This record gives sequence, structure tokens and C-alpha cells, in this order.
Amino acid sequence: MTISELIPWLENHLRNEKLPGVEAHRKMASRYYKDLKDNPVVKEDQKKSAVCLLLYPKGDEIHFLLILRPKTHAHHAGQIALPGGSCESDEEYQTTAIRELQEETGIEIHPGCILGNLSPVYIPATNFFVQPMVAGVKTSIELIKTKEADLFFEIPLKEFLDPKIIGETTVATPYDPTIHTPYFNIRGYVLWGATAMILNEFREVMAGYPSNAQ
Repeated sequence: MTISELIPWLENHLRNEKLPGVEAHRKMASRYYKDLKDNPVVKEDQKKSAVCLLLYPKGDEIHFLLILRPKTHAHHAGQIALPGGSCESDEEYQTTAIRELQEETGIEIHPGCILGNLSPVYIPATNFFVQPMVAGVKTSIELIKTKEADLFFEIPLKEFLDPKIIGETTVATPYDPTIHTPYFNIRGYVLWGATAMILNEFREVMAGYPSNAQ
């Protein structure tokens, strides 16, 4: 599989095929997400936000980018996340995803790099409605250190698709000191919650990639 092969397949799939949605989310959800509804729609009192799952080549492999949020971050401090943040006024999700990617990582992409979206996730603890966008570029990226990220994680796609990175653990949060949850092991860090749910749907989408093309 090369990035040039994956981009058109993924764009077609995201735009024309049914997404795994809530069923994929549930597999990586803690008890705070167990009442997930099919086809969630943003409500007036919820805070709209978007994240960007950016695929790009590095060496001979396809990678995607995660960040470690600073411990001083207003929301989800010290957690691994996809680049993203709140929508400004009536900003469209795609615009937010592209803007936040640039602000947090220094990476600028054209709107044409957006391949489609994954299913949205609502985060009860912070009242955020998150729309994930998937983007792909065929050239290497250059990361710039910003105050929005303590660390960057460039994750090979093949590594992430390995089932061995999935486990279960207990995490502590300001609202509950003992949350038992599924998680992804990212270089020794625990990736859980909404980001894990979003990425699990992406894993299930990728499971449909033709095996004879890999």
C-alpha cells in the first residue's frame, strides 16, 4: 500500500460507503460513552469542534499524526489527541480542522486534501461535539513546535493496525479517579476516550482496504 494508492480509495470509501459509526466507537468506549446514539446530531448547547487525521508518507511507509496536549491545556490536558479544536463562530468543520492542524503542528494543507469525514463523537464530560476529518498528502510533512503540543507522534499506519496495541486499563480524571477503559498503547502512552473511539472507526474502515492491494 502506498499513499498514492490509499488516498483515492479512502476518499471514495468515506464519501460513498456506509461508515462503521457507533458500533466501532463502542468497542473503545469507557462507561461514559455507553449510551451512544446512532447518527448523533449536534445540539444547540453543545460546543462544535473538529479534528484532523492526516495521512502522509515518511520513508517507505504511510504515517499519521498524533499530539500530546500540554498539562496546562483547558480541555483533555496531558492526553494524546488528533490535532483539532473548537469551531470559531459559524466556521465549517473542514475549515476548523485545517486551521487547527496548522496552529498546533505548523502543517498547512489545501482544502482539496480533505478526503472525507468519520462519524462524529459527543464528549459528555466537556460537552464537545467532535467531527473528525480525514486528510491525505502525497509529500512529506515538516512539523513546527507550538505551545499547543508537548510531543508529536508520527505513527506508521501498519503499526497502528496491529491488534496488539489494544488493551484495557484504569485512568484517573477530574470527575472520576477510576475509569476502566479500553485503550491504544501509543509508544507507552495511553490513548483512550473520544480519540480512541474515532481511531477505532478508522481502523475498521481500513479493514475494508483490498488485501490484494496491500
